[in-house]
Amino acid sequence: MIRTTMRCALTIAGSDSVGGAGIEADIKAMSSLDVHCCVAITAVTAQNTTAVESIYPMPIDMIQDQIEAVLKDVDVKAVKTGMLYSAEIAEMVADLLEDHDMPLIIDPVLVAGVGDPLAKDDLVKAIKRKLIPICELITPNKHEAEVL
Repeated sequence: MIRTTMRCALTIAGSDSVGGAGIEADIKAMSSLDVHCCVAITAVTAQNTTAVESIYPMPIDMIQDQIEAVLKDVDVKAVKTGMLYSAEIAEMVADLLEDHDMPLIIDPVLVAGVGDPLAKDDLVKAIKRKLIPICELITPNKHEAEVL
């Protein structure tokens, strides 16, 4: 168990190679609020300020292992999702979290700031069907709100 007096939260999201979004931004934001940020990486992106060059989704078993490892050892007070990439990942996350008594915040990341897609076409249906019913808060941007 992490021996700290800091509150702990888990972010489940993609990694942004520029560091302006994703896991990297979540770590910065949570740290600024004195929250220890645990992470589960869903995908690694090769992107810069002008384009998303490529996306490597993590194997589903690895994502699940990351989440389970954190939840069995750390007193996580809240979970935030970001880039989930596919319905398969979103459904697994929902199934793992539905029995945990902690707030779930969903940032339904669908496109990068430069407009390139960060999700497979099947993700929106999975978010609506599995994640929205169990979340406390959803933080879509204008485009994501229109799609959802």
